[in-house]
Amino acid sequence: MESSTPPANAYTQRWFTTFLRTYGPDYTARELAFLACQLPLPRFHAVLDLCCANGRIALPLAERGHAVTGVDRDAAQLAQAREASAQAGVTPVRYVEADMRRLDTIGGPFDAVLSMWASFGYFDDATNAALLGDLANLLTRGARIVLDVYHRDFFVRRQGTLTSAREGEQITTTQRLDGNRLTTSITYGSTGTVESFSWQVFTPDELSALGATCNLRTALACTGFDETQPATEAQPRMQLVFERL
Repeated sequence: MESSTPPANAYTQRWFTTFLRTYGPDYTARELAFLACQLPLPRFHAVLDLCCANGRIALPLAERGHAVTGVDRDAAQLAQAREASAQAGVTPVRYVEADMRRLDTIGGPFDAVLSMWASFGYFDDATNAALLGDLANLLTRGARIVLDVYHRDFFVRRQGTLTSAREGEQITTTQRLDGNRLTTSITYGSTGTVESFSWQVFTPDELSALGATCNLRTALACTGFDETQPATEAQPRMQLVFERL
């Protein structure tokens, strides 16, 4: 039985069912089209998908011809990813159960690293900076990192509590911004289960400056997985593409 209050930043299977599985194919197709533009083959062949969950992005990339390593700490999600990969009959994705702070267990080098769906920023400022440096060290020269993260300025005027329905479930979401930390709490009405997540959040300029300390050049900052749309406070998510110098 799930605890009514899981540890912070611990995604329960209820979260995956309620949120991850409910994003339709059109949303994933937009992400994949963006990645196809930013990581064209054959240059960006070896790809590390960090926090890959059930292989939603990893498997289609493998089907396109990338050599993909998917990393996640959730064994149940990785089991689903492996099953989907086997059923697809494509070149297997290499799935590794690991904490992202232990990249020394992953191998490499890679031509690209992905961190999708706000999976970067979970730790304190120093650890997040060290993680970005570790990712840069896994890259070949000219390789790329794609970060899909929250834009801090979006949340300056958009905090508080909202109740909505999703998949027949009443969901109460509370968001609070304290300095550069965004905290989100989700309460599921049917069980009272509460999930809490916390990120260090950035502006585009701040994240670019952090990348520069890791020998990363900012090649693109956009929103909506659309290269023509600049990252602004009008949208909650932004995508930054870094190149390894």
